[in-house]
Amino acid sequence: MEKEKQIGLVEQYRKMDLRELLIRQKNEETTFKLMNGLIQDEIDVRLKKYEKKY
Repeated sequence: MEKEKQIGLVEQYRKMDLRELLIRQKNEETTFKLMNGLIQDEIDVRLKKYEKKY
């Protein structure tokens, strides 16, 4: 996958809320392993931020 497209996807995922990310991850799980990895990275980042707050 092209780097620009990958960066675009990451930006898109950052705008979504956690619930949307989890739904999208579930829907795309079997077909797009790379996209799924990017979604998982974004979820992990948000969970770490959340854990630091509380």
